[in-house]
Amino acid sequence: VLQVPVSGMAREDWSEPNAAMMPAEVAMHVALPELDGRVMATVAGFKEEEREPVCGEAYAPRRLKPHSEQVNFVADLASAWCDLRKTGNADKRIAVLLSNYPNRDGRIGNGVGLDTPASAVQLLRALQQAGYQVDPMPEDGEELMAWLQEGVTNDREQSFGEKWRRAGRATPSHSTLGIEGYSSSRLGVASKVNGRKAELLLDAPQDVRYERLEVENGTRIVAGHDGYLASHGLTHVRTLHLGFDGRGLRGEDVLMAMSNTDKRRFDLMFDKSKMHGIDFSVRFHLHPDVDATLDMNGAAISMALKSGEMWVFQYQGRAKLALEQSVYLEKSRLSPRATKQIVLSSTAMEYSTRVSWSLAKTQDTPTAVRDYAMEDLLAVE
Repeated sequence: VLQVPVSGMAREDWSEPNAAMMPAEVAMHVALPELDGRVMATVAGFKEEEREPVCGEAYAPRRLKPHSEQVNFVADLASAWCDLRKTGNADKRIAVLLSNYPNRDGRIGNGVGLDTPASAVQLLRALQQAGYQVDPMPEDGEELMAWLQEGVTNDREQSFGEKWRRAGRATPSHSTLGIEGYSSSRLGVASKVNGRKAELLLDAPQDVRYERLEVENGTRIVAGHDGYLASHGLTHVRTLHLGFDGRGLRGEDVLMAMSNTDKRRFDLMFDKSKMHGIDFSVRFHLHPDVDATLDMNGAAISMALKSGEMWVFQYQGRAKLALEQSVYLEKSRLSPRATKQIVLSSTAMEYSTRVSWSLAKTQDTPTAVRDYAMEDLLAVE
């Protein structure tokens, strides 16, 4: 049964952007009929003045009048429902809609006191038994929710889907050193952990060390891990030195085989490479707002920020500097943003290989300049 409501306002008023049915009309013509199982159509009639008020009359009489466009729509809708009635269930396309409130996935299908995912699965099973095409069929509510979370949701941290999430956890997606074709940890096959779908790290580093020292003119950080020990016999150590004035950051990445066992593993991988060596890259992913260009005949990369700051990236050692494409997974967006990355490529030929680099503000950029814009509300004249 189609519910065809009418409105107490004029058709001209109904055309206004913010026009809507009055609360009493919604209750009588929409809410209560839906509880009775009726299908909402559309408003098909409006109250219009029959004539201009004449002298001495307080108001002009208003009568309900059908609107031809709206009536034709209702007729077409009724015809479509009749056609659907004659269509076999296997040929019908039905969507089950679940609420997706911001801003966490835990609110998908939210219902106080209800197990919405389990109810949805029961509904899908009933549809399948009635002859509707439901394939694949989730095993339970947890699997259904896992499938939904693989796509775009209102959770900013999970809005890029499983493929982007897995890619974002790989070593080349981070600003660090990575051996070509390998990550310092491997992601396992997705499985359920405490009732939730998760991808656990496999072959993760066993020895991770970190040290921070206050030294002359700045702060030094030394960190390392053995994530490539089992595969290549190599340990990665990174040293960072940040000046107190914030104008310069110096870094050094080292791959080394320390013990005799490590050296034998490195020799084995070196032989498998047919004496080519172990290729590795040091990557630095940039923000999309950074304007980066290869400079000084490939020996440096210049970067301009929106504030006017200018920074220069340089390196020392046997390496090749390049500027490559990358993506920026910004939580406030539903799709990745294109950006660039600095890639410093080299090859480990010996038991110890090091590449040094620096990121420094140009001399003509004031120390006090920072890359932010003051909001108008906080601006001071």
